[in-house]
Amino acid sequence: MKRCDGENVPCRPNSRYFLAMIRFTTVQELIDGDYTLHAHCHNWHCQHNQTLDLVKLRERLGPDHSVLHDDLAPKLKCSKCGGKKVGIIISPPTGPSGWVNPYIK
Repeated sequence: MKRCDGENVPCRPNSRYFLAMIRFTTVQELIDGDYTLHAHCHNWHCQHNQTLDLVKLRERLGPDHSVLHDDLAPKLKCSKCGGKKVGIIISPPTGPSGWVNPYIK
């Protein structure tokens, strides 16, 4: 498999956006970076989604628990249907209301 920029991470062919990877691995790093973690039920009949409380997740799993899908998803279940097929999405912090991007002229 092709590697990105000499690092030991997989890279999708012809994907320049994949190079801008998020560089964190633990629950505490998400909290410190002000990221948001969303869980999505993959049950076709349910498709429930929810923003997870990272502080509660840290209390339950510990600050050093990995947030990589293979490590975190098996510990989650849908609060609506109880399904175990759960996906996760990590969202970066957004600027405050009225925030102006300094790179846009």
